[in-house]
Amino acid sequence: MTERAPGDGLISIAADQGVVPLAIAPETFLKARAEWTDGALCTTGSVLRPGAIVPAHVHDTDAQVTIVVSGRIGTWVDGEAQVLGPGGYAHRPAGLPHSIFNPYEEPARFLELTTPGTRFERYMLALSDLHERGEASAETIAPLAAEAGIAAVDVDLSHLLVEFGPAGGGGEDA
Repeated sequence: MTERAPGDGLISIAADQGVVPLAIAPETFLKARAEWTDGALCTTGSVLRPGAIVPAHVHDTDAQVTIVVSGRIGTWVDGEAQVLGPGGYAHRPAGLPHSIFNPYEEPARFLELTTPGTRFERYMLALSDLHERGEASAETIAPLAAEAGIAAVDVDLSHLLVEFGPAGGGGEDA
């Protein structure tokens, strides 16, 4: 796909493609560039593997939306959790600790929209570079995250896999 500038017309990306593969996790792509929306929005697409929990964190100025494409994804925001199925939508406001998790045995595909998008996109590209070079660690990620206004939150969310998984009877709330 060629680079496009805002106002250049239609930009379309197939469901199973992205404009930039990200080495952060399997099947993770930068789906839409922030520059296409004058920095207003960054869109990523990814697969959340069974049993995965994204470490809890908070964005100082970025709000995020997760849209489930297939499978089921749990979303946790500031102590409140629920599971979403295909088409489900979760908004995570800036300033609130949050995470996503997959308590099921099947992978879940999702889109994530972050606004504003420019700083988050730079973070994702830099994080991908660290992973590609085999240099991703808590020590190397922390400065990138801080520059992007992202801070880790020290909370154990492992109980969510049991509570919302099949054994815990957790079904879709939305």
